[in-house]
Amino acid sequence: MRVKISIVAGSARGQYFVFDKPDRFLFGRALDARVSLPNDPYVSRQHFLLEISPPACKLTDLGSKNGTLVNGIRYGGRNVSAERGRHAPDALRDVVLNDGDTIVVGDTQMKVQILDLPAPQTKDEPGTSDPLPEGSRDQKQEHSSPMEILGKLLRDAAKPHEASKPKQQERLQAPSPVSSRKSGRDFPTIDGYEIERIIDRGGMGIVYKGVNSKTRRPVAIKVMLPQMATNPDNIYTFKREIDVTRQLQHPNIVQLYDHGKTRNVLYFVLEYICGMNLHQFLEQRGRPLPLDEAASLMLDSLDGLAYAHYAAVQVKIAKGKLENYIGIVHRDLKPQNVLLDHNGRIWQAKISDFGISKSFESAGFTNITKPGEVLGTPMYWPREQITHYKYLNPATDVFSIAAVFYEMLTGRWVREGFEALFERCKKQRRVAAISDYMQIIVGNPAIPIRQCNPSLPGSVAKVLDRALLEAEVPYDERKMRNALAQLRYPDAKAFKHALQQAFEESGLSTERIHEARLRLGADRQSSPRPPLNASMKKSKRSGNAQKVKNLQENLAGKKAEGTVFFSSAQGSPNSKEVALLVYGIEELSDYLCNIGDTYFSKTISRLYKRVRQHKSSSDVMLIKSTTDGFLAVFSSMPSAFSLAVSFLRDPIQADVQNRMALHWGAVKLTEDGDVLGVEVHRVFRIEAIQMPDQVNSDYDGLPIPATNRIVMTEPALKQLQKPQRSVFHYAGQYALKGFSEPCPLWVLHKRSR
Repeated sequence: MRVKISIVAGSARGQYFVFDKPDRFLFGRALDARVSLPNDPYVSRQHFLLEISPPACKLTDLGSKNGTLVNGIRYGGRNVSAERGRHAPDALRDVVLNDGDTIVVGDTQMKVQILDLPAPQTKDEPGTSDPLPEGSRDQKQEHSSPMEILGKLLRDAAKPHEASKPKQQERLQAPSPVSSRKSGRDFPTIDGYEIERIIDRGGMGIVYKGVNSKTRRPVAIKVMLPQMATNPDNIYTFKREIDVTRQLQHPNIVQLYDHGKTRNVLYFVLEYICGMNLHQFLEQRGRPLPLDEAASLMLDSLDGLAYAHYAAVQVKIAKGKLENYIGIVHRDLKPQNVLLDHNGRIWQAKISDFGISKSFESAGFTNITKPGEVLGTPMYWPREQITHYKYLNPATDVFSIAAVFYEMLTGRWVREGFEALFERCKKQRRVAAISDYMQIIVGNPAIPIRQCNPSLPGSVAKVLDRALLEAEVPYDERKMRNALAQLRYPDAKAFKHALQQAFEESGLSTERIHEARLRLGADRQSSPRPPLNASMKKSKRSGNAQKVKNLQENLAGKKAEGTVFFSSAQGSPNSKEVALLVYGIEELSDYLCNIGDTYFSKTISRLYKRVRQHKSSSDVMLIKSTTDGFLAVFSSMPSAFSLAVSFLRDPIQADVQNRMALHWGAVKLTEDGDVLGVEVHRVFRIEAIQMPDQVNSDYDGLPIPATNRIVMTEPALKQLQKPQRSVFHYAGQYALKGFSEPCPLWVLHKRSR
């Protein structure tokens, strides 16, 4: 399948562009536009963007002055009151293009052709067609918040069915809180490997901890989502690209040992890292790193990146012939892809997922026109990652890794605008698209780093600021490479050399860096945890902050957001002591975007079935959907505890990461079957806590994991019998937003059982 864009009228007449892979196409007066018309006054600087993933093609007007005409209908535009013709409804700025559509901006006219169509398609009216390709999730999801979707699915799951079964037969025996989980349950079977547990879940799949059956070497196994293993041609291309990545051998690059496909599941076998990623590391510390401590991690990362930028690799082309190439570009550098391995003395940085982003796009496994399926993280993108999508080179990686360093040293992203964009999208109940990122990136250059961290030496700041420079460069691969090489640094090797010189000039010698590395490594379990600065907190944990709008409202008797879909509670003017359980799915919005609402509805059905059939169900007084899960009210704490432990021991879905909180307190039961009071909102705050919220260092165990845990208050603990209490460990005191007194908490998680 191919998409062809032909210019049939205007000063650029005769040009045409054919796309057989995902790409982006900028039209405007800017120098880096694919079609640049600097002398056309009707055309805006960045006029419209095409997002192409054959056969899908979407046009988005980028806030142009005059708008963009598609089949005679105007999309976008700031000065359209005097313009004749039809306007897209509700100020729409984007439209999915079909075969035969025409695009008009001033004197320029373009024709869209979808080549190699399998069959004729019925064309929808402009402005009303589905903006997602066939087979993607229902568009209704774009107009519903995760909480609304979750509430609806839970209500549907709660509708009476199987009424003929006696209640006693519906319940399942809850597992004992101290018995072991069945090994390998719901885990995929991969020949030659034994899977032990889930490490993490990402947008493309799940990462498991496993061992090689023969060598007993620990490994990380990344299993991709099933929909990515459908087309044989895609799989062939994917394996060819991954074979290139497998050739990278460096101590600062996570080694790819193996990959394959079994039972329609694609998987990679990677070096196992005993530690965490940089994103988790920074969140646990709760503050930016001092330069001397950050320096070793920065140089480690650049060592691995510099090696890759000059690595000699072989690529299999037509008829099995091998071609030699020099250098691989990562394309997706971010804190989550910088893994920190702890060898007992020091932290060592290793870059992961090298080449996997390119492999997926080359193989056609992604759709860049679909919200939620954008590979990479735009907070770390340079301008050319959108404008010169095909021509990314080592200088692109230089910007992205410098953006990661910027966050390490300041606790902030390099640009303004992303927080406001994500908040706006949340209010509009939609997922940010490439065109949204384009406007933020083009309109907000990197903030000079000393504005965010004045203590940085000038020599170091100068190097980092240069690495983050951007400019409009012509849409030509050679000219772009040369321009960026002069503007910032041509590759990671040059960047590292400049940074080392800056360290020396600032008095940060090799010996001082080594001493700081040892100090950082020894501080593994006792990192200082003052509150996160506002920008980092907002960007990293804005979802948790939405659970309760305002504590004053809570004290006044306002209800928490959500939908009650089951209640046996009787309204009473008096308060009643109850057990409160909050269950939350980690990063629900991202999870929902990645798996789609059909798969999600099955997940929610399993969740409700667990609650309904559990032996504690007779003690449930109320169940209410929340922003990312549910609130359950029980008449007894042992019943609430038993249900929570069942979710920890036996997750409803292998790819679901959950957090739970248990609390005992007085609440008010309303006439309509709801529950309110300060203790309700306290338990929501407790469910969302992370290590940076800790206000003392009484906890001497490993850091509390971000997910797959139960956190419990002292009043709740006192309601349990001694055997149940014994499985919890004291976790210290934590600050709860909106509450003046710190809250002592106890934790149960998979590592502590």
